[in-house]
Amino acid sequence: MAFKDIRKSRKWLSAEEIRLLALILFVLIAVLAGNITLTRILPGGEWLFMRWSGARAFFAAQAEAAREGQMGVRRMPDGPATILVEHTEPYGTEIAQQTQDVAYGRPAFSSEYGFVLNDPFFIVLLYTPLAFLPDFNLVRALWMFLSELALVGTMLFAFRLAEWEPPRWVYIFLFVFGLFSYFSVNALATGTPTIILAFLYLWILTALRSHSDELAGALLVLVAYQWEIGGLFFLFILFYVFAHRRWNVLVGFAMALFLLVIISFLIYPGWGLPYIRAVLSDWYRGATMTFS
Repeated sequence: MAFKDIRKSRKWLSAEEIRLLALILFVLIAVLAGNITLTRILPGGEWLFMRWSGARAFFAAQAEAAREGQMGVRRMPDGPATILVEHTEPYGTEIAQQTQDVAYGRPAFSSEYGFVLNDPFFIVLLYTPLAFLPDFNLVRALWMFLSELALVGTMLFAFRLAEWEPPRWVYIFLFVFGLFSYFSVNALATGTPTIILAFLYLWILTALRSHSDELAGALLVLVAYQWEIGGLFFLFILFYVFAHRRWNVLVGFAMALFLLVIISFLIYPGWGLPYIRAVLSDWYRGATMTFS
């Protein structure tokens, strides 16, 4: 744009644009308020609680250690107890027991899933903004809101990758079905990161199509840890990279992984062994959640 065009450009939004932005803001606030209401009525959110309480316990333990290691348990209003015990780590049994209370209302049987946190610590760090919120209902509502946005983005990515322009009524029907199907609603209720992962999967494919290989590799780091869910997808991407010699994908993957691992070990140097123990424990008790 020429300099004279910049001077002639509008400095204010039009009335129609202001009304559109106000409508979008109202819808977003209404959705968030509805989520808060639902989280106070519907039980669940165990998958989010596991990761949120793990991140919260770690930072609380660091704060307690800085205050001469005081020990105690504080109960949040209208929510489960949050452990504030010194040396409590995200991969400990205390977090698993609390999550079992949320999921089952009791300790899990030997045949049931134990909800042991088995995410690498750099993934746990991504929950840090939510870890500083004391009310789990609010945390769950915010996570549900982010998942809903990711669900809409997933639908848009899906149509874009398919390069399909169906009739408007078919488009609306598929969009509504994708938003309100059982699997979408169940993922929102349980707080699982599945919707976020699906969004990242399609974002990776979109980045590969647009030849943004470094971005695709960096995003691949965020989904590689969930090998039970995305193992075949990860292998497909590796096959594609080697078949088409798209080595920049591996460069982006290695750089992002190296940076995240270094940051995580600087924050929590001893997370390696507890993480390995948690992964092994999950293998033994998560018989229905395997790669096979």
